[in-house]
Amino acid sequence: MLEQKEIEVVNKDILVEEFNDNSESVKLTNENIIRNTSYNQKEILRNIMKLYNNNEPFECDITASTLKFYQKNKGEEYDIPLPKHLFDVYPQSDNIKQIVPFQKLPLEDNSVGSIVFDPPFVISPKTSKSIIENKDNSCLIHKRFASFYPVSELYYNYYWWIQESYRSLKENGIFIVKCMSTVSGGYQHNSEEFVFMTAMSMGFYCVDKFILQSKARLVSSCKYKKQCHARKYTSVFYVFQKSPKMLNKYNYFDLIKQMKDTNLEGMVWEIK
Repeated sequence: MLEQKEIEVVNKDILVEEFNDNSESVKLTNENIIRNTSYNQKEILRNIMKLYNNNEPFECDITASTLKFYQKNKGEEYDIPLPKHLFDVYPQSDNIKQIVPFQKLPLEDNSVGSIVFDPPFVISPKTSKSIIENKDNSCLIHKRFASFYPVSELYYNYYWWIQESYRSLKENGIFIVKCMSTVSGGYQHNSEEFVFMTAMSMGFYCVDKFILQSKARLVSSCKYKKQCHARKYTSVFYVFQKSPKMLNKYNYFDLIKQMKDTNLEGMVWEIK
């Protein structure tokens, strides 16, 4: 366990924390510390590998798609190794095995140490006129990603694959979920929070959360009288752990139930 040994003020903007893990000292600064925000999703994945996967490659990706997470382009700093198990509902290459919604992953119970899940977030009818006509400048977001319709299809699919990932992971295995809330039909759909609630209800403990920022987004060509919701320029990388021990210690569902069953009016905490 890391023990704080010293806090040194370098200047008013930078704090250096020196820790001792019984092997070597590490100095952390605002320049080298791992942050919870980034404009680069590969940087986030690399940091998750470093913090939670012993710098080892992720073992399984159930939404491998076009392997964007693992393609190293010229000049890129971060290299994410290809997982051993690659699956997708719509595989885009021969080395990716097809999986089917509401059918089990081809993995044994408690068999893998890490799983990556980056599901589609777009809600759009697959039979709408604009999609069938397939005009060049229409439905750009739908064409880049698979989509769900109706909205319940998204939630049911998320639930199923989170459940299957929990079944397939070893104890203390990690589950990395990239997700993004969206707006459809004039309603805000908080799918990020749904992922968190679903994972916690199944037994996952959330060990960390990273925010991927974007400087630009695709904008729908539809003409609205006014903008009713903020355009989403962030998405979330949750890091969950299959850890019954930690969940028993920090189970928000149990905590909220306890609060509901307790008369809180006039409560005073005793400071010990």
